[in-house]
Amino acid sequence: MSLNPDLIRARCVEIDTSLSRLEEIGRLSRETFLSNQDTRDVACYRLLIAIEAALALCFHVSAKRLRQVPEEYAGCFTTLEQAGPGVITKSGV
Repeated sequence: MSLNPDLIRARCVEIDTSLSRLEEIGRLSRETFLSNQDTRDVACYRLLIAIEAALALCFHVSAKRLRQVPEEYAGCFTTLEQAGPGVITKSGV
C-alpha cells in the first residue's frame, strides 16, 4: 500500500518546527530555562509534539507497508528497524 504524502509532510513539519523551537530554548542558560515556567512548558509541549509526530509516522509506515500495527509505542520503531531501510522507498509514497 502507498504512504500518504500529506500525512508524512505534515508530521515532518511538526517535527522540524518543534526541533527548531527546542534548539532556540537550548541556547538559554540553565538558570534562565529553569526560572521560567512558560519556557519549560513550551519545551515540554514541543518535545511531546515531536514524539507524537514520530510515532504517527512510524505507525503509518508500519500499517501501510508492513500491514501490522505494533501493540506498544517502542515496538513500532523496533518493527521498522527489523524491516530494514527498504520499507520506505520513493516509489511507494
